[in-house]
Amino acid sequence: KVEDMDEIVKKLQSLYKRGFFHIFAGGICSKLVAFVSSIVIVRLVDKEAYAALAYADNIYSYVTLVAGLGMASAVLKYSMGENRDKNDSFYRFSMVYGTLFQVVLLVLISIVVSKVDVPFKETSALLYSLLPYGFLYYWALLLQSFFRTELKNNRYAQFSFLQILLVFILTVLGIKIAGVGAVPFARTIALVLVIAVYGRPFFQRVWHANLQRLEKSEIRGFMAMAISLLVSNIFSMIMPLNETFLVNNMIADEVATANYKVANLIPSQLPFVTSSIVIYFFPILAKEQDKKKVWDSAKQVGRNIFLLITFISLVGFIITPFLIRFVYGSKYDDARVISGMLWIVYGLNAGMRMMPMNILPAVGCVRYNVILSMFSCIIHLVLDYIFIKNLGVYGAAFATGIVYLVSGVLYWYYLFKITR
Repeated sequence: KVEDMDEIVKKLQSLYKRGFFHIFAGGICSKLVAFVSSIVIVRLVDKEAYAALAYADNIYSYVTLVAGLGMASAVLKYSMGENRDKNDSFYRFSMVYGTLFQVVLLVLISIVVSKVDVPFKETSALLYSLLPYGFLYYWALLLQSFFRTELKNNRYAQFSFLQILLVFILTVLGIKIAGVGAVPFARTIALVLVIAVYGRPFFQRVWHANLQRLEKSEIRGFMAMAISLLVSNIFSMIMPLNETFLVNNMIADEVATANYKVANLIPSQLPFVTSSIVIYFFPILAKEQDKKKVWDSAKQVGRNIFLLITFISLVGFIITPFLIRFVYGSKYDDARVISGMLWIVYGLNAGMRMMPMNILPAVGCVRYNVILSMFSCIIHLVLDYIFIKNLGVYGAAFATGIVYLVSGVLYWYYLFKITR
């Protein structure tokens, strides 16, 4: 019908004006640039230098995981009130104490690096060189949260893409001039530049004179949410790490491990689609005071996400075997079956589980997230062990799929319960 088409066009125009497509397109471009960048680095440096960089990056992945003790995430909820000065006060608190936490964390890493023998001769130098990047990374997170709470999604997308693009350009130039040791400096310079370009409104708001003093009860509530979000995120991130560890060590077969890694490459990108949508809708739902409207909106968005992810997963399920043959040749034909299973597994995560799991904090519910993510992680580890032991690499897909399906249902049930 013409009326239905007009309504669809109006909704698309509204999404465009509010920056939804900026987030989505910017995220896709950032993923592509990051992917190309990883290929270029591998080609430009020798294996020993790349191994040293990979080891240093692995250490700093923990720094990024606990950056600012989760305050950059909690401030998304706590800066959604009508009182602008109060909102900015939470950002100043996050800026001061989150930065302090980063400094303490990086000092501890420096001490550990100086006392422990690390593999590969360039690793220690790289770890020290990454210290400024680890410091500025948290500021970048705060800026991105600020753009989201202000609903300036176009700036959020521009900030993220420009950072990735500058890292790519500066990394290539740096490696050509000074080798792999230039990579940390390229990342730091990229952050300095994007923060300088986009950070002025944020810093002006955070440091203006009219900010209100936060009550102790507000600080306790804020920190409880920050740490809860952090713990929940850590347990969610640990699940795929546990799975990879068990596949590598229990099967202990180079062919099976290689097949699993190749099969995992494309399906594992599926959660990016859902995360882009959630990034857009989180601040909108966090501002909504009527819980029934939150449920109605979450239900509608969740249904659309499910349909979109189902379509993408079906297409991926069909074409991935041909892509594997085209890119990697016939030697990875064995990866086609597990790849199809992983499309279903990641489809369950992106299509069912991620939406309610990320929206619950928007309505102030974080304890349930922590408890469920903790139990999901433990049960996943047990099921992984049992299924991998009996079914080999295919068991990993079965175990993860079961946990994603059950936890997804439980997340939706609880979201329905608290909003209705």
